[in-house]
Amino acid sequence: MQKQKFLNLFSKNKLTQSHLQSFQSFQFQNTIIQSQSRFSSFNKNQLFQNQTNFKNDFKTLNFNLLKNYFSKSFTTTQKNILQENFNFSFDFNLSKEQIFEQANLSIETNKKELDKIVNLNDEELNWNNTFGIIANEDIELQKQTSFICFLQYIHPSIEIRNASMEVSQLISNYAIENALRTDVYNKLVQFSKSPNINKCDSLQLRFVKKVLLEFERSGAGLTPELRQILLLKKQELSNICIEFQKNLNEDVSKILFTREELQGMPDNFFEQLIPGPEQNSYYVSLKYPEYTPVMQFCENVETRRKLNVLHLSKCKDINTPLFEKGVILRREIANIFGYKNHASFVLDQLMAKSFPNAFSFLQELSSKLDSKMNEQMQNLINMKKDELTQTNQEFEPEIKIYDIGYYQQLNLKKNYSVDNIKIKNYFPLETVINGMLKVFERILGLKYNLITTIKTWHEDVKVYAVNDANTNQLKGLFFLDLHPRDGKYGHAAVIDHQNYSTIERNGIKKTEYAMASIVANFTKPTIEQPSLLQFHEVVTLFHEFGHLMHHICYSSNFARFSSLNVERDFIETPSQLFENWCYEPQVLNIISGHYLNSDDKLPKELLQNLINAKFADNALHYKRQIFFGIFDFMVHSFEEEKIDSAHLFADLMKKITSFELPKNTNGAAQFAHLFGEYDSQYYVYLYSEIFAHEIFGEFKKNGVLNPEIGMKLRDLVFAPGATQDSSQTLLNFLGREPTQQTFLKNNSIL
Repeated sequence: MQKQKFLNLFSKNKLTQSHLQSFQSFQFQNTIIQSQSRFSSFNKNQLFQNQTNFKNDFKTLNFNLLKNYFSKSFTTTQKNILQENFNFSFDFNLSKEQIFEQANLSIETNKKELDKIVNLNDEELNWNNTFGIIANEDIELQKQTSFICFLQYIHPSIEIRNASMEVSQLISNYAIENALRTDVYNKLVQFSKSPNINKCDSLQLRFVKKVLLEFERSGAGLTPELRQILLLKKQELSNICIEFQKNLNEDVSKILFTREELQGMPDNFFEQLIPGPEQNSYYVSLKYPEYTPVMQFCENVETRRKLNVLHLSKCKDINTPLFEKGVILRREIANIFGYKNHASFVLDQLMAKSFPNAFSFLQELSSKLDSKMNEQMQNLINMKKDELTQTNQEFEPEIKIYDIGYYQQLNLKKNYSVDNIKIKNYFPLETVINGMLKVFERILGLKYNLITTIKTWHEDVKVYAVNDANTNQLKGLFFLDLHPRDGKYGHAAVIDHQNYSTIERNGIKKTEYAMASIVANFTKPTIEQPSLLQFHEVVTLFHEFGHLMHHICYSSNFARFSSLNVERDFIETPSQLFENWCYEPQVLNIISGHYLNSDDKLPKELLQNLINAKFADNALHYKRQIFFGIFDFMVHSFEEEKIDSAHLFADLMKKITSFELPKNTNGAAQFAHLFGEYDSQYYVYLYSEIFAHEIFGEFKKNGVLNPEIGMKLRDLVFAPGATQDSSQTLLNFLGREPTQQTFLKNNSIL
């Protein structure tokens, strides 16, 4: 999910979020990753022979022993991996004062560079002193501010998180002001009309066109009076977006339950919970590793109901007024530009081309899913009836919102023989990560190298360098921060820190390498066990890794055209493409291994059962996605003075999915996508999935691990980024226009 969108020259880190979690109730050579796997397996196998030793030593093994091992193994060659001209110097232990100092210095420096454009005479204008400065400053301001803005999502200190949020507001407001600078805009327009524009190459001309369009859509062409009104509204909206997400990140809601009330939960689930004041009592929070398993496996319906009500009430009182004010501000801003509503303003620039087109897409797909949804819902009702009849409980022929996760798990277990509690034993986080890296090294022609010389913000965080397998050329770095903490961003996302690009200063060109983080909230390791992933968490990790590789593999010179700046209705294509590899037998064998013995792969029968269950209850899932997309469109196209977001959320949920929400709740108050750059764009998950099915079809025809098709993906889809329209990207890869047929056929919707 992209967190803040300003003129790209001033853009903050973009946050691309997984829909799977958000609303769900190196090798130096080819031996390094293998060595890691053997080392982990050897020590764990020995330790598990003595359970007492393992309980005492596992955390030390997980966080210290492996860390020391890698430090000794990698230090001697890491300079070669990162290459001579790379220097990562950000200090994650900055003080509050240093954060503000860096933000203010970055703004001051940026302003001086832009002033150079304004001070030019018209006859002096050329590419280098106009749009060349813009291109360089795209890189410089992001480089100087992305990490200090990132701290609000991940830093352990609330003081630093608050400081990061404050400078994010400062930088956001500065960006909005800059986007309204008519003096800069007028000079750029003047150059675009001068004879020197003919000296620009095709990519530079695209850059000129995009920059001028962004200035115009930011208000630079408006009258002074309207610019002032727009400035105030945009700054207010920006502050609302930041505050909305901060409230969600800092939420610590939880409920105290007895162990009896949590009947059905596996024993190891309780190890991650905070004990209550009484014996056998535990606090359950809304963090994913706690909330989601309870909604899936707890047999006590009242426990599920209470926790679901808490979930749907999250930040209701503080975020509801922010939500409703935010969507009104967006409408007022769209009106200033002559658009009837915000949805029309946004969709004007996307692949769907218009708001009516995108809305019709959701409506038509919804109609195609009606009969299949009813069939799947009736199956769950029948399962509920069988369960309650056997225990002599009163049966109500309806699946409640707090029933859905539980009976879907029961459906997987009974009808597909998929027991997710048992299956997760085969997906230790370390094994999955190592296997995933091995898979995409082969497919994409890359090498992933664990780096231990970079100090990060938390002991859980790991850093990897990405190099081209053939040339050893550094492509970028990524950080993995995969476990929940108080105050940390609560979903799963890729947050980019720096785009791959080249910058020229004083006639010297320098390469800036791509950097990004995967921030997620997977179950923490315990004294008893390593971090074990439910299969949907495995899919989430692959989803985010798709975003990451899309970002890392971009290879053009302009930061503004990086892969995470493609049209929003294409941006979820790589992430949803990568999900497909989770259901391939070859890949499942690589990424699985029992936590007691990594050589013990997922049994063939369980493996096939997982594959067979890929599309289980798919109509229910897609109807839910359609609900979110239509709700998004409705709040961003309404024309009344006020909006009752809670009523609209509940009403549409009932009409589209048949679920009735508890009274006095408001799911809109935690709909983070709409305040993180997916406003009027939530439909893109379904829109992009169509493209993902089309692209993966090429792998299915030629081999899912086929490196030739993988390099085609890297070169024709990832590398171009936004240097061309995404429709052209698809045409180049597929050799034809995409259709919905593969998606509909795979999902048995035809």
